[in-house]
Amino acid sequence: MAETGVHSPYVGMTAEEVVRSYNRSMLTMRVTHIILALACGAVSIYAVHCDLEPLYVVGLVLLALDFVVFCIRLGLSFLPLQDILWQDADVAKYRAVMEARALKVRNRRSSANLIELELAFCDYYDGRDRDALTRLDRVSFRGERNFQWVRAYNLRAMICNDLGKIADRDAAVARLSQMHERYRAGSKAERQLVNLLQSMEVRFRPVSEWSESDVRFIREQLVLTEKHLNRAGFQLRLAAWELAQGNTEAARRELTASSLEPLAPRQAAERELLLKQC
Repeated sequence: MAETGVHSPYVGMTAEEVVRSYNRSMLTMRVTHIILALACGAVSIYAVHCDLEPLYVVGLVLLALDFVVFCIRLGLSFLPLQDILWQDADVAKYRAVMEARALKVRNRRSSANLIELELAFCDYYDGRDRDALTRLDRVSFRGERNFQWVRAYNLRAMICNDLGKIADRDAAVARLSQMHERYRAGSKAERQLVNLLQSMEVRFRPVSEWSESDVRFIREQLVLTEKHLNRAGFQLRLAAWELAQGNTEAARRELTASSLEPLAPRQAAERELLLKQC
């Protein structure tokens, strides 16, 4: 069962404190791997000097391994930052952190595009749909199988649906369906995309038209979804369905449950609208 009450490592910090903490950890990681790389290089040089070919090969292998581990750690280091949004639902702080990061990576295209996508999510959860679309028009990622494209098209589809741009929404969903064919069957990325497509298929239909299997899917997502912000979205949809069925008390329970907190501004506004109908 998905945990509730899970926060980012940066909960309780200001945006400035988060930036300083993240920068320190990045500096420490870079220095550590540079030292390891120098040590591996020294081993290889010593091996050449002493004509020890096996030791030379070991030094090169360790140097390559150090580089691979560094790249993996560098990619994973961004995930705790994202939880400021997805677990803490603190859009303002996440925006401030991403804007600070944008200044540091503005000359690195891939990093700059990722930050722009994160800021598009901030715009969306702040209710600034058109600003989010403008950012999405600017982002680009290397490789057709890059999962950032999935996130970008998913966000575009959700925004276009809410704005009533059905043709644009369907075009984004079609791109996601095409991407599904590029992932290996059974892989984590493929499973995530399948679940995402099903979520959108349910979300884009009026709750009054949901079938029993649709409701069962939403309830399953409440258990399986790892990120609080996504789980809150499913809970709000379930409350809307309860209202459509005339179950105002059940809807109110969903909308006032402590598990729903905290909410992003967009979700808080949606909850208020639903509570007024109870």
